[in-house]
Amino acid sequence: MNGNEFLSVIGLPYVDGRVKGIVAACGINTNPKEAFNSATSSARLTNSAEGLELTFEDERHLESKSRGYDERSLVFVNARMYSDASDEFKPFTGILPRGLSFDMGLKDVEAALGKKPVKDGKGPESARWEFNGHCVIVSFPENPSKIGSIAIQTPTV
Repeated sequence: MNGNEFLSVIGLPYVDGRVKGIVAACGINTNPKEAFNSATSSARLTNSAEGLELTFEDERHLESKSRGYDERSLVFVNARMYSDASDEFKPFTGILPRGLSFDMGLKDVEAALGKKPVKDGKGPESARWEFNGHCVIVSFPENPSKIGSIAIQTPTV
């Protein structure tokens, strides 16, 4: 799996064939409607053996909409890839997006992404970079010298 593939489909509804193809390529056979949690207005699809978690959200509850959606569409809002720091997930062994690798520290990530993270008040354990059409969120659960997970997410602004 190539994590860069998430960049072209983040923000699209599940009914889009490209999103269905990515979900299948991740080894996930569950439809988001089957996993939908009405309390969170989202569906979390996982393949813990591959270190992947995909999140879909009901279009009515999106913080920001990048396009018009059909009513009650489930929109692909987040793809998270886990390192060996997770107890719940095996490490993702595919290609990480935007040239990142799990052995990078915060300064290495800044260099790879070409800019400093957005200040979001979440502290040193998480950093976010905004790009056109998506953002990259990197967690550093133990310290800022090793990545715990990398997420591609719909923009927050």
